[in-house]
Amino acid sequence: LLLGIGAVWLITRTLGQLTVIPENVGDPLAMASWGLATTFGGAGVVQFVRARTTVDPHRANRASSLVTGGFYRISRNPMYLGLLLLLIGAVLRSGNVAALIVLPAFIAYMNRFQIQPEERVLTELFG
Repeated sequence: LLLGIGAVWLITRTLGQLTVIPENVGDPLAMASWGLATTFGGAGVVQFVRARTTVDPHRANRASSLVTGGFYRISRNPMYLGLLLLLIGAVLRSGNVAALIVLPAFIAYMNRFQIQPEERVLTELFG
């Protein structure tokens, strides 16, 4: 996420403002995106805490239960969805159309290096 936000900043700084979203539209949309990010990400964390399982994505092997209720009924990864929404908010706030390239790069990275390894571990633990 931090690399993605840094990339948005660098793209905007390097390429200048390729603005297609006016501030009076982009800023409220960014705020809405950040609000949704807090909702999805926060709810995911709360559900993990209630289930007394690890929230640490680097220690999926320490998971004590598989959370499937609440937000996990509509998204397999609400915490990662929250991170994506934070990044979408950063892109909207920048107003720079070139920064959109960061979004699919973030999704590809998260799928390859975070979600797939976690799913392998969880499959081993819970079937």
